[in-house]
Amino acid sequence: MSKMHEQWMVKHGHVYKDEVEKAQRLKAVIKENVEFIESFNNDGEKPYKLSINEFGDLTNEEFKASHNGFRGSMVGPMRITTFMYENVTAVPSTMD
Repeated sequence: MSKMHEQWMVKHGHVYKDEVEKAQRLKAVIKENVEFIESFNNDGEKPYKLSINEFGDLTNEEFKASHNGFRGSMVGPMRITTFMYENVTAVPSTMD
């Protein structure tokens, strides 16, 4: 598990503030997330498989708090568009 964690850190460019945090994340979070992934994948009844990603050292609560539970926010800045007719004032009373 420790070797996998080291490889994960290199792959995702992740650095912890100290060895204590690194050990705590490995013991409490990474291990739990990997066990969940393996259990899910060994079920055999799902049409897809899970794998560890760049968020593998976050708890569900930390992930939700940092990403507002919205996956789109992870991809990059969201493009906000406005309704294209918002400033139109001459609207017909009926329309065919």
